[in-house]
Amino acid sequence: VENKIGQIFDSFVGRKFEQVSEEALLVLNRKKELPFIFDKISRFWDKAKTGPVEIDRIAVNEKEKKLLIVECKWSEKVSPKTLLNSLEDKVSRIPTFANYEVFHALFAKSFSQDLNESKTQLFDLKKLEKTFS
Repeated sequence: VENKIGQIFDSFVGRKFEQVSEEALLVLNRKKELPFIFDKISRFWDKAKTGPVEIDRIAVNEKEKKLLIVECKWSEKVSPKTLLNSLEDKVSRIPTFANYEVFHALFAKSFSQDLNESKTQLFDLKKLEKTFS
């Protein structure tokens, strides 16, 4: 049983980590601690001409034309630059977002380094704990 659970544990926790990340964003939105106040948040999937695009969460303020693109990785020492580059590639493939100002929120157990990008916030487990305190 332990072996079977071990095989699917990270996948299961990864999905739950996305839900926890969304809850954290809802808390931060209420506290007005994000770059803008969003109206809605959801998973995103699109059949772009260049292939399918899946984004863990997107928070939108349609009136202000602002997007918060969210990526969650249930991993240690994640490279924030690699994650950010991947997200920027995804967003560039979706014409609907061309007129939006884009911000990023990256979630992971931990990051391999800090990232000095004005429109990107990093959330590791320690920062998440503070969010819910």
